[in-house]
Amino acid sequence: MSIASAEVVSKTVVLSNMKFDKQQVCNDLMDYYAIDYNSSIATLRKYVAESVGAVITNQKDPAVVDILQKNDIIKFSNDGSGPVNGVILLGGCNNLEGQFTNSFDEALIKYLVDNDIKVFGVENSQVTYSYMKDYQKTLVNTIDNIDQSLGQISLVFSMEGESGHYGIKSTAQKFMPSLPVNTITGR
Repeated sequence: MSIASAEVVSKTVVLSNMKFDKQQVCNDLMDYYAIDYNSSIATLRKYVAESVGAVITNQKDPAVVDILQKNDIIKFSNDGSGPVNGVILLGGCNNLEGQFTNSFDEALIKYLVDNDIKVFGVENSQVTYSYMKDYQKTLVNTIDNIDQSLGQISLVFSMEGESGHYGIKSTAQKFMPSLPVNTITGR
């Protein structure tokens, strides 16, 4: 699939079991990662996030895909067809039960950045709980209105190299990136 000269090679979805409210799921994953049962859920999410980063960047252990999908933690659609040089991380939530920025998102971003992958933090304009402040602590590119045409344009120009925090919320530095003169005049 190709969008605005970008090839989408993977889609990864965090599922509701990321809450880790089922003890057997926690035990299975703690056994897999060889971590103590007394470890916090936040610690477990960080391990999962690093595994997700490895899957996204084609450095995966096939067993991790199986255990995460079997336990309905993550759904992967990654054909491993090519190098990944950028990841769009869709954040924001409408209830705090699904908010894991301090454990999962932060660890995933760190893994990707440490592996020289550009990360673009985006969210819809109408989310109840914004992730923009959390994302801006570690990311140079955020778009808080990805559900709007101007947010999508901002993402394309950010992917082309214009770093910044764009959108309509108080966390945005600019409404959108500057348009290159040659795109306006056709030269």
